[in-house]
Amino acid sequence: MADGESPVVVEQQDDVTIVRFTRDQIREDSYTKRASDEMKKIALEIGGTVLVSLGNVRFMSSSGIAALVLLNRLLHSVRGRLMLCDVQPLILQLFVSGGFQESFDIRGSLEKVLADLGVQPGNSAADPEEA
Repeated sequence: MADGESPVVVEQQDDVTIVRFTRDQIREDSYTKRASDEMKKIALEIGGTVLVSLGNVRFMSSSGIAALVLLNRLLHSVRGRLMLCDVQPLILQLFVSGGFQESFDIRGSLEKVLADLGVQPGNSAADPEEA
């Protein structure tokens, strides 16, 4: 990953913010710190419902879990909501063994969650600046 490349990809669909990691391993390094900083910004500036897709994440260190815990707390403080989707079996096992499954709203596939929320796939929200 180039130094200037974002550690997460952010997409807005209706009033839902979708976050995807750009790496398949969330380790204790500067990548995780930058990802955590970007997610804090999302929580404080956008709020609302945030879906974090873990579909491509194959490994997550304790600092990755800590970043998600912090994002969850920040979203709750601004009356937002964090949902995790596309969680791989090994990552789910990590959440369960660490007792974190109760801390997160863990759902199935991204497409299913969007459908449950009434969001049409590909229905990007209009930029408030354009309105």
